[in-house]
Amino acid sequence: MQKGETVGAAGHRVDSQIGKWLLAVVDIDHCWWCGKRVMEGFLGPDRREVHHICRQSQAPKRTRDHPSNLFICCSACHARVLDACDVSFVLAKKLLHDPEHFSLEAWLRIKDPQLVAPERVTLREIARHLAFEGYR
Repeated sequence: MQKGETVGAAGHRVDSQIGKWLLAVVDIDHCWWCGKRVMEGFLGPDRREVHHICRQSQAPKRTRDHPSNLFICCSACHARVLDACDVSFVLAKKLLHDPEHFSLEAWLRIKDPQLVAPERVTLREIARHLAFEGYR
């Protein structure tokens, strides 16, 4: 792929942060939340989308596309589930499916660059969700 080309149904530029992340992530053929198979460029509930874990309204534009903040999902989960979920549970799923781009500190700094509230979400909370799901 060359600079200026796009990747994904939303047409993310290959040289953008999201485009680079989509090309680097291995596990992109199913929703990380519900497990349903997702397809690029498909319209409907099985369309692959990129969810921003920290909402766009809570993060400056320059940081919200950081790989630690991105999550693959189907359009149904994106529309109805993810924004209503406990963020530590979403981060636990992120850790399972995209460990190379998981960084709790980087994610916390998206909304709170000075880490004024460093325990807003903790690894202990994330681990609790993983244990509940049967991962050890």
